[in-house]
Amino acid sequence: MAVTGNGTRGNPTFLSTGNAPDFAADLGKVAEYAAIVGNKVVGTSAQRSSFNLGAGFTGPWESVDWVETDTGRTYRYTAGKWVEMVRTSAWTTYVPSWTAASSAPSIGNGTLSGRWCLLGPKTLQLRINISWGTTTNGGRGAYVFGLPPGFTSSVLEQEIICKAFTSGANNWTGIGVVDPSGTTIRPFLPLSPSTSALGQVANTNSSSTLGTGVPQISGQHTFSNTTNLVLQGSIELT
Repeated sequence: MAVTGNGTRGNPTFLSTGNAPDFAADLGKVAEYAAIVGNKVVGTSAQRSSFNLGAGFTGPWESVDWVETDTGRTYRYTAGKWVEMVRTSAWTTYVPSWTAASSAPSIGNGTLSGRWCLLGPKTLQLRINISWGTTTNGGRGAYVFGLPPGFTSSVLEQEIICKAFTSGANNWTGIGVVDPSGTTIRPFLPLSPSTSALGQVANTNSSSTLGTGVPQISGQHTFSNTTNLVLQGSIELT
């Protein structure tokens, strides 16, 4: 039966006398409509790579979208290749991992928090904030903080902003180093108030007495109660 009209979304309708659906519909028209508006495929990343949809499919067609069930990413086939669609997200909170090289630190009654969002398919905007409390134990060794779970940086080293504020020494400004294909950030600050040379933030003991860690703050080591350390910036992802 020929098309007798169209629905609210352009879909073909096949009505017989009395407006009852006619079961002798033109299936070719039905398939043609589905091919035009049903331009999205759902499957795994491996299926997208091989375009394995079963018999009758010879390959992806221009502007078809693919939603990967195993990664949550969306791709569009454009000019002979798959291009990932722009991913953005709202700000999401997480608790970053915090480790030291020799013995583990503990936040105690301080605060350790992180926030992140996606600015595109491969750009992560990140902020980590740690505030020392009266019972915070700095551990021993160089500090490392973790990226949000599930994210890995690109193959090149990257740097973001690192800033510390501590009573009596005011602000210290340095960098946070993101290693190639990594999942962590290493904070670097000036070694002491008298030099601009940077060293990885480290604690040589868990007390507040002056030591040889980084940075060396007059009257305390390395940080003490009310100190704030912030890491913030954009990171290219794999």
